[in-house]
Amino acid sequence: LLGGERFDVVITDLRMPGIDGFQIIRSALGGERPVPVIVLTAVDRAGSAVEAMTLGASDYLVKPVEPEQLRRAIERLPARPSGATASVIVGS
Repeated sequence: LLGGERFDVVITDLRMPGIDGFQIIRSALGGERPVPVIVLTAVDRAGSAVEAMTLGASDYLVKPVEPEQLRRAIERLPARPSGATASVIVGS
């Protein structure tokens, strides 16, 4: 799903047209170079949060989210190797 691209972090919603965030989590964490995933969603259900975290998501944030909350979630991620470049995907 990530098309062979290299990312420092994936930030995904759970509900998107044609794909769900759980598939994104599996794809990001299932490759030879796992990528940390932060879920940013309006789905405020314990079951969804537990599933996302069980699959390996690093954090589960419920909208609306203040920019500071997202910044803190990113800062809590493990450090990436030096020389890694940052990439951003903006999705719905």
